[in-house]
Amino acid sequence: MRLLIRILSLVLLTTTTAGADIVVLVHGFKSSGLDWHKAGVIDRLQNQGWRPGGHYRYNPQRIIGPQVRAEGKDLIYTIDLPNTAPMMLQVAYLHAVLQSIETLAPDEALNLVGHSAGGVVARTVMVVHPEHTIARLITIAAPHLGSSAASAGSLIASTPLSMVAGMLGQDELANSGQLLSELSPSKPGNFLFWLNQQPHPPALHYISLVRADGGDHLISSSSQDLRNVASLGSRAVSYPTAGPHSLQAQDGDLIAYLLM
Repeated sequence: MRLLIRILSLVLLTTTTAGADIVVLVHGFKSSGLDWHKAGVIDRLQNQGWRPGGHYRYNPQRIIGPQVRAEGKDLIYTIDLPNTAPMMLQVAYLHAVLQSIETLAPDEALNLVGHSAGGVVARTVMVVHPEHTIARLITIAAPHLGSSAASAGSLIASTPLSMVAGMLGQDELANSGQLLSELSPSKPGNFLFWLNQQPHPPALHYISLVRADGGDHLISSSSQDLRNVASLGSRAVSYPTAGPHSLQAQDGDLIAYLLM
């Protein structure tokens, strides 16, 4: 009887963990983990069987998040990053989040989904920290080749106009000059040019969801397409999507399909 109970316990453990996946949702500039809820993306993922795993937030010294793995398969983790901070600072926090999740679930596949600047943060963490084994990177309306809007914002942030913006309650502009510069159109010597030339981890699914109907007035469709990244090319795939730059509920349906 004890042997039978042990066998059944092993079978149950196997069936509840085998094939389990984890998805980490990475927000963009002037956003937070709450945006995935507001847009309805998480509701759509839950409709497809995904479950909330927990939320990570940061302070200047450390990240704060779950201490144990949530029950069930196919978990969703959201995070709050310092969304106007320089790219490498955001990458450092995301790296710490991934380390924490890997400690809680060392044998499960990790997937990163990044919206807008969050897609660049997610891709950068994989390049800078290839020790993370990422099964899929999915980016949504991300400026992989840069954004002229970011370039304009960077220019304003470097002038006295940024002080005026602060007086009007737009402190993010005054504090985000370096990040906006890093998201400016790729050209020799700047951040995105460097990133797009770096070796990217092999044997990985690189997927970009591209706002292809002209509704995104911030980032061009060619910039959103991972196939245009010099070091990826045909290794990446792209799916056209409708809507503006912001997250859409239907993004959750496509993400769920791509994670199958």
